[in-house]
Amino acid sequence: MRHRYGFTDEACAFFDFFAAPAPELADRTLTALQHALDTATLDHPRALRYGRLLQAYELMFWEGLREG
Repeated sequence: MRHRYGFTDEACAFFDFFAAPAPELADRTLTALQHALDTATLDHPRALRYGRLLQAYELMFWEGLREG
C-alpha cells in the first residue's frame, strides 16, 4: 500500500500490526489452555469451534481487502 498507493506509515500501522504473529501469543495461548486443563473447564469441542471461527473471520477480513 505504501508503494502502490503512497500510504504513509501511520496509515499502514493497523496492517503492520497484524502482518506478523504477536511474539507472546504462543505463550499466552499455552497459559490459557493449561489453566483450562488444571481447572477442568476445557470444553474441547467449543474451543475448537471458537478457534476455527476466529480463523475464518480473519480470513474473510483479509480476503475482503484483497478483493476490494
